[in-house]
Amino acid sequence: QHQRYIEAHHALRWRELGLSGRPHVEVMPVLPSMAGLGSCLRIHRQGSRVERWFAVGGMADGALHYRLMTLGMAGFANLLGAGIPMPVALPPNDFSSAAEWIFRRAGCVVQSYPSIAVRIAAAALEKGLDLSGTTFLVAGEALTGAKRAVIQRAGAEAYPSYPITEIGPVGYACRQMNSGNCVHLFSDSIAVISHRQRAPLTEVEVDALLFTTLLPFAPHVLINAEM
Repeated sequence: QHQRYIEAHHALRWRELGLSGRPHVEVMPVLPSMAGLGSCLRIHRQGSRVERWFAVGGMADGALHYRLMTLGMAGFANLLGAGIPMPVALPPNDFSSAAEWIFRRAGCVVQSYPSIAVRIAAAALEKGLDLSGTTFLVAGEALTGAKRAVIQRAGAEAYPSYPITEIGPVGYACRQMNSGNCVHLFSDSIAVISHRQRAPLTEVEVDALLFTTLLPFAPHVLINAEM
């Protein structure tokens, strides 16, 4: 029930940003992270399909069991009709093949992390590739002004989201949020307050966020849990 509720939030963002019918690519890790597999499944349940999955991290020689498990889970999901592409490992520290694929498939939607989106944009700039029409959906770290500037210089746009593993999505950016790192808070499912406190081992005061879950079917009950 909670997963279906989360997918309703995803569907709202899909409509708001006009993402339906556009080629979709994931630049996400394989297991033990569920980010890549989970995203592919959500997109399938929304009636779309991921065309390419570029795998980052977890593809080293010592992670063979994770690669095999990812392939097995994706294959099993495909037997049930999910249409998940098999992950293609990117060479270490080289995002040029992802940039070239995105350039050839004009109007892509790319789901990744801000730092990886910057590396893809930088590779496109280095090769003289125009990524106009590309939309990056980024999460997992702050979309700083410097990161956004590189992405926009390559012709693309970026929209942040703020998910927490124990909670799900906290908020998404809308089309008008084309600067900064702001998102709309999902006040239907999360209550949040800002709390000033001293950072550990320092004399510096910082803003922490305290989250409380509101949905009765949330998998974790959090009461003023600090993130």
